[in-house]
Amino acid sequence: MSNLFIQKGNILDYLNAGPDLAVNTILTIGALLGITMDTIPSGQVGAVGVDGVWSLPKLSTDVMAVGDVVDWDASTGEFNSNIGVPATGDITNGATVVEAAGSGDTTVKVKINAPFGTLN
Repeated sequence: MSNLFIQKGNILDYLNAGPDLAVNTILTIGALLGITMDTIPSGQVGAVGVDGVWSLPKLSTDVMAVGDVVDWDASTGEFNSNIGVPATGDITNGATVVEAAGSGDTTVKVKINAPFGTLN
């Protein structure tokens, strides 16, 4: 077995250098989106999910179809199918919709970090 392999990479250790983070907090880690798996106190290391399908906030007026690639709007804390000009901290192409979500829906099921996003 390879001595270079570290882990599967679907859950990463994250050193929280900011305030306490509640479970299910959505983070941007460079160009990765991550979701805290548990509370991570300030100055501590905790688990952050960076792979898989998640039900996450979306712009309620957006209509999203299966296969749409969507952007994370850091300022509003939701996915948007047409972010326009991204602001600092937004992640464009950060997730792919796996279940359609219509206008009025406030969440969408997405596979995060697929394709890989671009930090703006």
